[in-house]
Amino acid sequence: MADGSAAGPPFRAEHVGSLLRPRPLLAARAEHEGDWIDAETLRGCEDVCIKKAVEMQAELGLKGVTDGEFRRGSWHMDFLYRIGGVEKTERRLNIAFKNQAGTIEFSPAVATNPVGVPVMPLPWLLALVLMVAWLGIRGAARRRSRPR
Repeated sequence: MADGSAAGPPFRAEHVGSLLRPRPLLAARAEHEGDWIDAETLRGCEDVCIKKAVEMQAELGLKGVTDGEFRRGSWHMDFLYRIGGVEKTERRLNIAFKNQAGTIEFSPAVATNPVGVPVMPLPWLLALVLMVAWLGIRGAARRRSRPR
């Protein structure tokens, strides 16, 4: 209803993407990566978590529900790893964001191309560019505001 009455909000919204991974799923993924559990056991944990996610969304009254993308590690890396010539690597790209408040260390997942050059996923690259721009603008504004 568009008038904001108790019948519902004055807009339509649907969830279509990832949900936060539940702790049991995060633990099962870590155990699978460490070869402590097999793919079938991981799949069973994913099934249980997906069932609970679907039930939660149905209880909330959502007409369309999602599996929360619980079978994916991350949407962008799963996509990148399927591009021909791009492979998963154990190498890490270490990034440090610094300002007066301190330093934030960040290490996104990285893929390599056939030449071995790191490929940074687009969302992280965009975040890096925006952060550098923000820090640059703040620094320039501070330099201009200082008395000479």
